[in-house]
Amino acid sequence: MAYYNRGNVYADKGKYDLAIADFDRTIELEPDYANPYYGRGLIHRMRGEKEEAISDFERFLELGEDEYWRIEAEKQLRELRGQ
Repeated sequence: MAYYNRGNVYADKGKYDLAIADFDRTIELEPDYANPYYGRGLIHRMRGEKEEAISDFERFLELGEDEYWRIEAEKQLRELRGQ
């Protein structure tokens, strides 16, 4: 959780490379934890890394259970896919 939380802080401060590194580390340690996929997906989307963002949001949907964030991830995917 520490890497995930720090990744969010870095993302909020615009330090996207550091945020992605922490989200990557969280995923490495806890591959079935959904939240870092969503956070990383947002950064990829912002950077124009469409395929990476789609992959992260899809993985989030495979793992995530929170209905609000699932709806948000689905919205992100629709927008990325131009639907």
